[in-house]
Amino acid sequence: MAENYTPIDVQTFVNDTSAVNTVNNNFAAISTAFTDVLSRSGVSPNQMTSPLDMNNNQIINLPPPSTANSPARLVDIAQGTITVVTATTGNSGHTVPFLDGTNTWSGVNTFTAGIIDAIVNPSSFTTNNLFNSVSVTGDNLDASGVGNVADAFAVYLGSGGSSTKGARQAFQSTFQLTSPTSSSNTSRNYVGGIFVSQAVSNDGGGVGTEKGSIFGGNSTGILNAAATNMSELCCHEFNTIANTGSTVLDKWGLSVVQTANDAVSGSRNDAAVRIVNQAGATNWKNGIQFGDGLNQYPIKTTGTLIKSVSGSAATGIDFSTTTFSGAAFSSNAFAVGSTGTIITGAGTVANGSIIFNGATSGNLNLTSNATATLLTLSQPMQIGVIGTTGGSLTLAGQTSGSAIISCAATAGTLLLGNSNASIDTSGNMVSTGNMKIGSTTAPIAGGDTGHAYFMSSTTNFAIYYGSGAPSISAAQGSLYMRTDGSTGVTRAYINTTGSNVWTAINTVA
Repeated sequence: MAENYTPIDVQTFVNDTSAVNTVNNNFAAISTAFTDVLSRSGVSPNQMTSPLDMNNNQIINLPPPSTANSPARLVDIAQGTITVVTATTGNSGHTVPFLDGTNTWSGVNTFTAGIIDAIVNPSSFTTNNLFNSVSVTGDNLDASGVGNVADAFAVYLGSGGSSTKGARQAFQSTFQLTSPTSSSNTSRNYVGGIFVSQAVSNDGGGVGTEKGSIFGGNSTGILNAAATNMSELCCHEFNTIANTGSTVLDKWGLSVVQTANDAVSGSRNDAAVRIVNQAGATNWKNGIQFGDGLNQYPIKTTGTLIKSVSGSAATGIDFSTTTFSGAAFSSNAFAVGSTGTIITGAGTVANGSIIFNGATSGNLNLTSNATATLLTLSQPMQIGVIGTTGGSLTLAGQTSGSAIISCAATAGTLLLGNSNASIDTSGNMVSTGNMKIGSTTAPIAGGDTGHAYFMSSTTNFAIYYGSGAPSISAAQGSLYMRTDGSTGVTRAYINTTGSNVWTAINTVA
């Protein structure tokens, strides 16, 4: 043991002040150095403040131990002259654990043979009704480094090697009901494992700057780069086993339940099941899939893939903000296209059919909204059933009334205006009322080519009308009626050249 000290040399005694200061400084340094050395005579304080390194040298001439805290010599241990009265605290302040008592372990302990703790028929519970407990209190650790996570309890199982055989499980929690419980048992929920993550304080966030996420459980399956040709990667699997002979009222593969005191909805998202990827992930091929083409199909032939039981909701399925490159909905012989097109039927499956079931009365509506006022049917349409129900199309008036287009009982004749006008299979039109063209347009000077009675396949062969002498072009033989004619040669005209040359027809006054 040594304390290093190097004195300051006195250069000259010519200057008394300088020499005195140098000597005084040397004595002060010596005094400071002596406070860090041990006293052979035992002058206090005289305890070690750092480990004593013997540098492989022996400590000799120790007396026999006199107390439980005295050092023992090899001869004392060999002759069995040491009697340990109590096992309380060692020289360094560490508690010696009892084999049959409650111990506090302040360091990291390694148990090469594992830990087995079996409790048989406990007579009573202790605090919180726990058989075994791992508790970390007052955690104030700085684990802010990237990738750092403070774990309260961790189980690690490293496995591999040419002699390793059989499946491995890093952690297993098992509950087993071995016999019926007490008839007065008021709680009969038995759970294999419970994960609870609870926030009893906010995490410093605010509205728009929310902070902190609480996860009740998080399962992760990882394939590292060297894990090639693996047969399966499953993050979490839920297995249900109801063996033959067992009975159960309700059976769920996965149950998501809001407790009675769950009173707040998410301000941004709120869903019982969420599927989302982090940026850069490869994305799933299927969001929800039934069956895998290898194992037994999971749904009964009489079952339903997705079903809602009772209740009410605003929307059944909402894909309004999703873009589809194919059909938004697709099944056998029916599909809804990405732009809202309804496709029904398939060439080798079934004819297209949309059935509107009525109750006992009322209307069947097929409408378009105010910005899409044209309804287009690109294929022939049949109204009514041949031999059973006559076809009838009612056109509602904007303010009142309606117009009916129907078919005669023997077909072939189209009836209009409550049968006041008809068109037969030869194209003949019969009306019990008047026929009028251009009802909102005044006669045009020289003739009106937009309102005329056209006849035959000859272009522009028709009966025209207008005010003043005719100046329009028409087919030869066409007639023109002048609305303001007053003499025998100004009332009517006939086209004589097939262009715009008209000859007056002499009429009797």
